[in-house]
Amino acid sequence: MKILLKLFFLLLSIILVWTSAWALSIISPKEGVEFYAGDQLTIVAKPDPGEEWEKVIFGVYPMSYNAITKEYTYTLTIPRDLSGVIDDMYVIAADKSGNVVKLWRKIIVKIPPDVVLESISIYPEYILLVKLMPDDPQEEKEKYEKRQISVDGRYSDNVERDITGSIRGTLYRSSDENVATVNPEGLVTAQSPGTARIIVQNGKHRTEVTVEVLPVKRWPDGKIRFY
Repeated sequence: MKILLKLFFLLLSIILVWTSAWALSIISPKEGVEFYAGDQLTIVAKPDPGEEWEKVIFGVYPMSYNAITKEYTYTLTIPRDLSGVIDDMYVIAADKSGNVVKLWRKIIVKIPPDVVLESISIYPEYILLVKLMPDDPQEEKEKYEKRQISVDGRYSDNVERDITGSIRGTLYRSSDENVATVNPEGLVTAQSPGTARIIVQNGKHRTEVTVEVLPVKRWPDGKIRFY
């Protein structure tokens, strides 16, 4: 019984030390808050009373300490070509004892409402795939049966943005799903030999990708050939 009590208090002390070392928190921006591209964004991190952090940085940039508010801050301008869910923002802090904490924050960046899409471009404009046999290795299928389409949009503020994802309003459709299919994020997959078109559309803007699927042919050493 005494051993169990000792283990309990030891575990409790570890938890208290652990939680005290992680008391720094990001108070602004709040998780999931929306901003427009080009907005100024101030990251604010606040320690608990009595905490002393030797170094606090946002990404790789040192944060300024305000002795009056007892907060760490860093201000930046959100790049104009950035949009969507930004979930890789973080603050890192270290104290004199070597304790380190890393705090993550997610925001949503939207395109300003007065900025409109003027044109779209795609890469590649032609896709060549090979339809393998059902028992071929999965890694070969990923390499030869699939291809990702990338879509860029040119906007009225003269900024080019990646609009490949469905969250950007880009839609994909195959002219012949027996030959090739495409998922909502623009990943094309071979189904059977033949030719199909992938129609890419965002608002009133539309373009096409030609997809050719070949039957699998191999050299004597087993490597795939393209003709």
